[in-house]
Amino acid sequence: MKRLLLFFLSFTCIVNAYATHNRAGEITFRQVGARTYEATITTYTKTDAPADRCNLTIQWGDGATDVLFRNNGPADRGCQYGGEPIYNNIKKNKYIGRHTYSTPGSYKVSMMDYNRNEGVKNIAGSVTVPFYIESYIYVPADASLVNNSPLLLNPPTDFGCIYTPFIHNVGAYDTNGDSLAYHLVSCRGLNGVELDDIYSPKYNLDDSHISIDHFGTITWDSPNTIGEFNIAVEIIEYRKNSSGEYYPIGKILRDMQIDITDCKNDPPIITSDDVFCTTAGKSITFDISASDPNGDKLTLSVVGGPFLSANPAIFSVPQSSRKDITGIFLWTPQCDDVRKTPYYLTVKANDWPVDKNGNPLSGLSAQKVITLSVLLPPPTDLIVIPSAENDAINLSWTAPNCENVNFYRIYRKTGSSSSSAIIPCGSGVDKNSGYVEIGTSTQNSFSDTKDIPNSAAMTYCYVVTAVSNDVESTPCQPNCTTLPLSRAVIREVSVKKTDFSQGNIFIKWVRAKDIDRIKYPPPYTYSLFYSKSTDFSSASLLASALKETDTTFTHSGVNTSDVFLHHYRTMLYSQGKEVGYSPTASQPYLHGKPSNRSAILSVEYAVPWSVDSVVYFQKKSETLEKISTVKSSYPYSFPVKDLVNGQEYTFLAYVYGHYDHQGIVRPVVSISNYQSVIPVDDVVECPPELSIEQDCDADVPFRLYWIDPTVVCGADAVDSFKVYHRKNQDSEWTLVYKGKEKTWEIPEDKRFGQYGVLATDKGGNVSDMSNVVSVILCHKVLLPNVFTPNGDGKNDVFTPLVPLDKGIFHIDIFSRWGKKVFSTDDPLILWDGCTQGGSKCSDGVYFYNYSFTPDDGEKMSKSGFVHIFR
Repeated sequence: MKRLLLFFLSFTCIVNAYATHNRAGEITFRQVGARTYEATITTYTKTDAPADRCNLTIQWGDGATDVLFRNNGPADRGCQYGGEPIYNNIKKNKYIGRHTYSTPGSYKVSMMDYNRNEGVKNIAGSVTVPFYIESYIYVPADASLVNNSPLLLNPPTDFGCIYTPFIHNVGAYDTNGDSLAYHLVSCRGLNGVELDDIYSPKYNLDDSHISIDHFGTITWDSPNTIGEFNIAVEIIEYRKNSSGEYYPIGKILRDMQIDITDCKNDPPIITSDDVFCTTAGKSITFDISASDPNGDKLTLSVVGGPFLSANPAIFSVPQSSRKDITGIFLWTPQCDDVRKTPYYLTVKANDWPVDKNGNPLSGLSAQKVITLSVLLPPPTDLIVIPSAENDAINLSWTAPNCENVNFYRIYRKTGSSSSSAIIPCGSGVDKNSGYVEIGTSTQNSFSDTKDIPNSAAMTYCYVVTAVSNDVESTPCQPNCTTLPLSRAVIREVSVKKTDFSQGNIFIKWVRAKDIDRIKYPPPYTYSLFYSKSTDFSSASLLASALKETDTTFTHSGVNTSDVFLHHYRTMLYSQGKEVGYSPTASQPYLHGKPSNRSAILSVEYAVPWSVDSVVYFQKKSETLEKISTVKSSYPYSFPVKDLVNGQEYTFLAYVYGHYDHQGIVRPVVSISNYQSVIPVDDVVECPPELSIEQDCDADVPFRLYWIDPTVVCGADAVDSFKVYHRKNQDSEWTLVYKGKEKTWEIPEDKRFGQYGVLATDKGGNVSDMSNVVSVILCHKVLLPNVFTPNGDGKNDVFTPLVPLDKGIFHIDIFSRWGKKVFSTDDPLILWDGCTQGGSKCSDGVYFYNYSFTPDDGEKMSKSGFVHIFR
């Protein structure tokens, strides 16, 4: 008896030395040399616990270990530094050390300490479970690559109320601007082994009730048990390489604790816009407010990267207020604060309720994430001047106020509109603005020669952005210029006669009104050239030595009925010497496509002026009747409906446009060829309506059924149907059936993927595809509802009745009290009725949740139960 008592006392001493201690924590790091890193172990412990740590041991991942001494807070309990009490019986402790790695690689940095605090609900016997945290440092071969782990600005301890949604943001800020990904993972115990039952449905703490979003916000909807809970968050840093691909560059495991109490309270409400942006050097300020539905006192705080800047942000807020509180955020970011990824501000409002006697009650917090982008300022004072020879447009601008601009991007838009190219709260140029990048420059100037010699009388608008360290600024204010009429420009190319061999095309041009008469003295003459393509290397000379006053020409004997464009351009001569070509222009060609009781008209052209609209006419006897004006984008197609099949109709089109030069009369007009169309019945009016009949649990065929479109739309008689199959929406359709039946039995080898049906009439016309239906894969997971693990060799293990198809499988098995007793990824399961610790489970009912993702199908999940009889 004496020996047993001594043993009990000894064990008690051990527990007291290690127990009821660690609540939460993580390991962060920063790079201080080529392969030298400074790691910080941050733990959150129970302030009044008998256990305390003056030092902790860190494993560097390469076999080396160091003892790190706490370096924050006043002296306490014999330690030089005793940590910093923060709130709710929680103390924050920091331990810092440095280590140099000899070779590149991925290193797991870890710390284990005995033990966790007592009474954690979702960690059985938490007082005896070691506290373990880890991070991964990726030491690159390229010594120029620098990386620091994210800073986690929100403490990993928080509180909430039972039956009330709990929200918490980790407040991660990456000083290098890397992208962050967040995952909920299991807490770790002895030697880093994952702990079971962390996310148990018993506490509404399973996948359907707790999640984390891409901002790092954890939502638990909703706790159903009072007490302390621990969860873990994995934070992975990703960086983009030169190929534009993201790769992991670091990882942190944060273990956090949530204290759920029986509070009768409503959380505060935070009011603020979600997205803000500014440019370096420009101040930004906005209000953040919170209110409390119960009228409790409030505190309001904000954390985020802007407060860690060399020129930190300021958040001015009353220390506390009842019911309503408003703070003012103010920041003037500098050039060093510019980054590709935005800053995330985590706003936290806490209420502090009291009872009728003024005694404090358990409070709640609300959190909100605000996105704040700091953009590189744009260049300013853009000047755009066309050159005297009209062969270039010269740009110059003032550099932004930030140093280290690597180069500038120049964007151009054709046309007189100088609409904004700015992306709201974004960098670069809006792709829908019409501006296209035409070049770059390392100087504050650029000469645009791209197609300028052939662009007389056109207007070009420009914007410029600055690029620094792969960060592009917003665009500057646009500026435009119109090219002078220093050469002739064609203003009309019209078909005067439509014929296969004797057609006529009329060409009209505007003389070079802005020519430099000193550099290019008169007299002036013109030549007119013709080509069947835009390549004029083998062009035909139609006319030469045309006088300056000659501005028209008729090209006779041309095929204006066939589908191709005729291209023209003029050459200006000064005293017989070439000055330059005009831009090329073609006649508009009118296409006509017959359809059922309709004609689809469209116009094709190649002209240097801006086209504004196309007006369609129908020829009736010897007159033209206007039928439509189309102002949409090229190719200006238009359907003419309510026609009679088999009857011929003739159409014509006028194409209206303009030059930006004020010396050219608006509008410019060109006339197309005549086009005849005979409508034909070429469609089935509407597609079939498809449905599927399948039952995985019944031994009956799978069938497709469809409704004849003549029943729905009253269309022409349908002759047959075609059934098509594909594996998925990215696969090609394959014909699997053709016939007159309106039902089709799906063969067993085709009981997957998607199906669609087409209808064909007696004229061979085909309908559009029907609605698409999918076959649900019948990958059955058949499990018994009883087994007898008594060692008699019969029905001793819980295993599927039918082997599973290939795929990914997982099952969790729980006792009737929600405690997980078994878990496996083995599709055979082979549960012998014992816990994974080896203890026999008692007879009774056990519940399971499984998920199965077959290689050729979608994930399925199901719950069930099984009886154990021994």
